[in-house]
Amino acid sequence: MGTPRCTGLLIGLEFELGVDIIRSGDQPTWEQLGHLGSIAVIRTFLNYFLEKDVEKYAGSSQNEKQLENPA
Repeated sequence: MGTPRCTGLLIGLEFELGVDIIRSGDQPTWEQLGHLGSIAVIRTFLNYFLEKDVEKYAGSSQNEKQLENPA
């Protein structure tokens, strides 16, 4: 997928979202649900684009290695 640092960042974002969902489980207000929804959307976009960047740079890194060491 990518470097361990980027993978850890992606997993960290998922855990933070899970924590926010659990925190809002005890009689949430509409305001809390709105905040949770906006946080979920923002983190989803961050996660998506970060994963795309990791894949792109991992692919370009592999191409560079293949050019340096042709089989």
